[in-house]
Amino acid sequence: MLSVLLGFILGGVTVILIQYFTLSWIFKLSPKYKPPRPPAYTPTSLPPDLSQRANGPFREETCQWVNFCGAFLFQELRESNLVKKAVITKLNEEFKEFLLKKTTGQLLHQVTVRDYFLGESLPQVNSVQVFKVRRDEKEELLTEVTVGFDLDYKGAALIAIDADIVLGKSLSVSVELLRLQGKVRLQFSREPYTHWSVAFMREPLVEIRVAPEFQGRNVSQLTTLIEKVIHRFIRKKHTLPYYKVRRSPIFPKLLAQSSDVQLYMHDTALTEGILEVDIMECSRLLEIPEAKRAFCTAAITDKPWKPLNRLVSPANGPMLNLTVEKNSSNEHGISFQRYQDQEMELNCIVVSEVIASSPAYNAGVMKGDFVFFINAVDVKTVSKAKSLIETSSGSFILTVQRFFSSHIHATGPIPVIQQDSTGSKQVSEFEPEIASLIGGYTPEPPVWEEKDRQTSFISEKGDIQVEKEPLSRG
Repeated sequence: MLSVLLGFILGGVTVILIQYFTLSWIFKLSPKYKPPRPPAYTPTSLPPDLSQRANGPFREETCQWVNFCGAFLFQELRESNLVKKAVITKLNEEFKEFLLKKTTGQLLHQVTVRDYFLGESLPQVNSVQVFKVRRDEKEELLTEVTVGFDLDYKGAALIAIDADIVLGKSLSVSVELLRLQGKVRLQFSREPYTHWSVAFMREPLVEIRVAPEFQGRNVSQLTTLIEKVIHRFIRKKHTLPYYKVRRSPIFPKLLAQSSDVQLYMHDTALTEGILEVDIMECSRLLEIPEAKRAFCTAAITDKPWKPLNRLVSPANGPMLNLTVEKNSSNEHGISFQRYQDQEMELNCIVVSEVIASSPAYNAGVMKGDFVFFINAVDVKTVSKAKSLIETSSGSFILTVQRFFSSHIHATGPIPVIQQDSTGSKQVSEFEPEIASLIGGYTPEPPVWEEKDRQTSFISEKGDIQVEKEPLSRG
């Protein structure tokens, strides 16, 4: 009986083992199924229908859905904490910039927002039209989109502020915006970095009501003065050719991750390992001659590579010594403009114009050259450059840095970049034809490629200050 039981057990175990090894052999012979993996990176592209319409012509559209959707969001979010925080933050930035000005800073000690009201409605948008769509044919990416529309506001927004002025006096001002109407340009661009801007194409129609009080008494004499200041602010800050280059909130600044962060996997700290990085795309690079080579270097660090961000560095262009021989009339045929960038600690002058067939032209001086030395003397102002050239006898030596000819396409005066202590900057274009902007898009003034402008425009909030400086021509 025992032998029969053992035989039965051994037979069952044998059958199970035979089935196990048979099935294992079958599964080993069958190919392993690997689920398809999505590609690590695919470049963006325009849909075919939209790509065909990118070259125009463009017609005006009503876009009433924008007004209705905006009205719904406004009625639901006007009193929300998110909107209140955004309004207070923006007002603080504007007043901080206002107090840092030399004139107002001497008169005003502090500005406090006593009350504000966002108005009864949002501005109404009409006659929306695409002015320009620019694409990079090589990368098939949109590099610039410019849209124009009519803006009409009658929401009666109000702001009341208290200002502490000199000698311990106080001034209260209440400003109510009754009407704002004008043609607006909205622009998105990837040059020199991804940003957006909005400005009036010409001075808008502005109707305001001002109620000033000085030491608790109504002072009607200040009404006209304050109205002029507000109109001038809109004209100088938000009317073409002046506009602010902005990043937030649409394109937030990317912050480097702290190096103190410790990573864990299954409750085990990752202290050593190998990181593989695939560089999928490099766009908006300088075009270099065929004889040159371009290299891409990646690093893991929380510190910025400032030398790579500088506009003027040996990596971006060669340094040249050019000898200019004056003619019999003691003329050289070269004009300069000052270039300043406090953020990048750059202070020099740049060649803004070279007269054809002049001594400077024959010596090889080109428009856009950055001048650092004249006769081995450091030069940072136009007046000093003019003095050194005038005192030189017969000839003088310019030490310049030059980008490749395909890098700079300057069609107008070189801009002078200035930045105030708040970090805000503003762009001003030179001698625009504002009338032509009403009927369509007018090409931008001096067009600079990305590498040439990136140090001048790097700012989260945008606001580059460009001011025109008189030329000096020999």
